[in-house]
Amino acid sequence: MGAYVAGDAAAFRVIFERYAPLLMRAMLRELYVRDEANDLVQQTFLQLHRARSDFDPAQKLKPWVFTIAMNLKREYFRRKKRRPERSLDAEATVEPAVAALGAARVDAQRTLARVLGDLPADQREVIELHWFDGLEFPGCAAIELHDEFDVSILFQAPV
Repeated sequence: MGAYVAGDAAAFRVIFERYAPLLMRAMLRELYVRDEANDLVQQTFLQLHRARSDFDPAQKLKPWVFTIAMNLKREYFRRKKRRPERSLDAEATVEPAVAALGAARVDAQRTLARVLGDLPADQREVIELHWFDGLEFPGCAAIELHDEFDVSILFQAPV
């Protein structure tokens, strides 16, 4: 990030290539529409560019980038005033994959989606950031404005 702040355009390409796929996965978990997720990823990098001089080099880049992205995602949902729903047509297109993935795996994915959907939004995001995006506890705590101890306790709670 230091090189990018200093004006190295190739450094931005490295940052984009490293974080764009992770951000896209994080966005698609709740948006389900690739174009909308892609727009939020692009907005994340636009915001990163605009705020590049505000980045503290003593901090890790990944939590900073994910904080920008999660704030944009929250703002997106606030504007929509409701969580998006999957259409029944989209649900029907998943069914042919049952044979390839196995019914047990599909059932497990549906159960996981249902259980995560029942959690409060801040707890769900912490779990998704840690388990699906590989963010460490301090990074999750920084993004969700929890302290690291609270985040680690969340992962130790019985399900």
